[in-house]
Amino acid sequence: SNRIRTTEMNILMFALTRRRWPLRTLQLDHCGIDLEVLIEMIKLLNEKPKMTPRNISLAFNDIGDKGCYCIAEMLIDPKIHLEELKLTSNSIGKQGLQFIAAALSARSSALERLDIGSNSMTDEDLAAFMGILSTTPALIPNKLSFEHNRIGVYG
Repeated sequence: SNRIRTTEMNILMFALTRRRWPLRTLQLDHCGIDLEVLIEMIKLLNEKPKMTPRNISLAFNDIGDKGCYCIAEMLIDPKIHLEELKLTSNSIGKQGLQFIAAALSARSSALERLDIGSNSMTDEDLAAFMGILSTTPALIPNKLSFEHNRIGVYG
């Protein structure tokens, strides 16, 4: 697997934001992205919101609950029009889910698909997540994936 650090992320984002048209998908799975690198990535994307990819995959990294707070801030930004977000296997728990749910219910989001499978979620975490979203059902993404968590009898 690759390991992207802050310097590499700066170079990558510099190249992406200098394109003539936005990248459709940014896939950074298995890249060792941690909170520090995620913060830098989101900061750079926020500087050029029109160049933000519509689909971002950060699967199999280590962003955790604090990283979800940063992602939630990005989802709230009305200049960002993210359609798909994949956060599979990122050590996300109850607090991270709450950050994401609060962001989705805070504004009319373009997010259509959210994958948060293979994290550390329980039945209680999922209930809290859906409880927050149920206040604004029109904002629930069309596709939610929670597979391979500790939800239900089979997880």
